[in-house]
Amino acid sequence: MGIVTQEVILFNDTIKNNIAYAQKNVSDEAIHEAAEAANALEFIEKTPMVLIH
Repeated sequence: MGIVTQEVILFNDTIKNNIAYAQKNVSDEAIHEAAEAANALEFIEKTPMVLIH
């Protein structure tokens, strides 16, 4: 069972770490694929932050 809240939760951290939250040893490729699957990649690429450090 999963829970999806209506409240957005972001941590004061990198985009990469927010995507990989609660996961260990996530590859940069998996992070990129997750951002793309969430239709967030275009938004992320427009930000001054770098997705993959």
